[in-house]
Amino acid sequence: MPEMSVADEAELYLKMIADPGSEPGLYECLACFVSRRVEEVGCDGTLLWSQWFRDVKSPTASALEARLTRIRVYCDCHVTRNGYRMERRLLIRDLMTDELSEPDEMPDCAGVRRTSTKPCGNWERRPVNEWRPGRHE
Repeated sequence: MPEMSVADEAELYLKMIADPGSEPGLYECLACFVSRRVEEVGCDGTLLWSQWFRDVKSPTASALEARLTRIRVYCDCHVTRNGYRMERRLLIRDLMTDELSEPDEMPDCAGVRRTSTKPCGNWERRPVNEWRPGRHE
């Protein structure tokens, strides 16, 4: 991806702060936030939302990108593609058939301390044998 000019970066920053969904929740974790933003606006092949999360919630977490790269997260869509997988899923019981099924939506974030850049208890590290090839989805 080509280098962004200062004007392009400023414009992107203004768009991000103008979007009410771009603000991480008070106790929302990195994985839930990035997953939500990628689903809402997509992935541009960078760690834009991961870095935005860090800048807003924990600006001193300077090793976030290195930590994500070590687990093969090269862009925001890789957070849930290579980095983490949903550990707990809510199940819905159909009272008529007594069958269990997963809901269409992700469960609410289980929460982390306000300055954490780790995933909440809903997520677990994806084992290496589950990593999917490719740099961008």
